[in-house]
Parts: sequence; structure tokens; C-alpha cells
Amino acid sequence: MLGTIVLSASGRHVGFHPRHLVYPFLSATCFGVVAILRKLGLSQMGPLFGYTINVTTALIAFSAFLLVSGKRRAMVCKGRSLWYFIAAGVAENAGVFLILNALNLGTVSIVAPLYGAAPLFVLLMSFVFLKGVETLSGRVILGIVLLVLGVYLLII
Repeated sequence: MLGTIVLSASGRHVGFHPRHLVYPFLSATCFGVVAILRKLGLSQMGPLFGYTINVTTALIAFSAFLLVSGKRRAMVCKGRSLWYFIAAGVAENAGVFLILNALNLGTVSIVAPLYGAAPLFVLLMSFVFLKGVETLSGRVILGIVLLVLGVYLLII
């Protein structure tokens, strides 16, 4: 929680309003529910079929949302952005497949917090890939380190 507080306090410096934190907290809640549902699903089928169901459901649900909301133009992606999203999709789906395998082999109370170490990898890769796009302040780095430390403390 201390890492979250430090990151939240940096909002004044990076251009977002603290009220926008509701989105990452809701996202974290959804991912928490997903971990439990995936573990329950793995009791009835293997990770490969579970992965197939997972990504197909996501494609159908998101496409339906865009169509119903009238935001069809949001599905248009051109140029370099298309390649970034394709690479992100490959990485995301590899992550889903790997987390399903991990959940199949381990307990959700260990696997889910380990997945929570993702901000550390984001931090490290930001230095390489987002130079000139985002500036990482000491406060942001401290917040991420505290978040990952919290994850570590949960699993030891």
C-alpha cells in the first residue's frame, strides 16, 4: 500500500488527477477476480484449452462492446501504432498462457502476487523503450520498488 500511496502522490507531477486512480484500482480488482476464476477453471481443463477460451472470450466481449457503444472507429489502427499493438497482443497473450500454466502448477496465493511484480519489469523496460516519451521521477521509481517489495513480503 505504501508504494501505491507514493505513486498516487506523484500524480500532481505527472499530469493526472488522483480521481483517475479508480481505473487502475478497478483493473487490479478485475485481475484479482480473474486469478481466482482461472484457478477454478483449471480444475476442469488444461491450461491450453483454458487459454483458448480466455482469449476468444476477450475478443468477442471487447468487439461486442465497441460495436454496441458505437465506437467502431476505435477499432481502426494504422501505421506504426498497429505494429506496437500487435507486439503488445503477442506479449499479452504469451503472458496469459504462462500465467495459466503457472496457476495450473502452483497455488493462486503464490502465483498471483508474483504476477504483481510486473511493475518492476515495466520500470526496467521504460528506461529502454520510453526514453523521450516518459520521464521516470525518483518518486515513481520509489513507489514501484515499494509495490514490488510488498509483493515479495506477501509470498515469503
